[in-house]
Amino acid sequence: GINAAGTFVGYDTSGNGFINVGGVYSNVVPVPCAGLPAPITIYVYGVNINNDLVGVCNGNLTANHGFARVGGVDREIEVFGTEGYPMGINDSGTIAGWFADGSGMGHGFVLSGTTATQFDFQGPSYSETEIYAINNKGSLVGSTYDSNLGHFVGFYAFAN
Repeated sequence: GINAAGTFVGYDTSGNGFINVGGVYSNVVPVPCAGLPAPITIYVYGVNINNDLVGVCNGNLTANHGFARVGGVDREIEVFGTEGYPMGINDSGTIAGWFADGSGMGHGFVLSGTTATQFDFQGPSYSETEIYAINNKGSLVGSTYDSNLGHFVGFYAFAN
């Protein structure tokens, strides 16, 4: 992810999440990752203008925690009673991502404060929505599975 100031985030091949501010790399180790079984991999996906971050920690390839670091404070992201996978955060702190329901089906979510809204891209052959980013207007980009084509297709959902 990258913000308007050019700060960018990501992860390296060793499983370290990072943020690069003005050419200076720093590792990101969110508090929700601490209790996961080793080895821990940290994926940082989104950053906003305030350098707030979102991402996912993976422990021993079996356990996951979505996280957000907003105002320097880390928290685990859970939506609808399950782990959320936050992928993007806009400048007002609204988080977008996806989660899997009890049957393993993926659904998008938008989290504003503590209020989560489920988002499923609509169409006769679409399922498995994942949201990857949200802009400051609330527009979303992501993918959805198209059973007619047999693969995922991208979408852009304009905010009203």
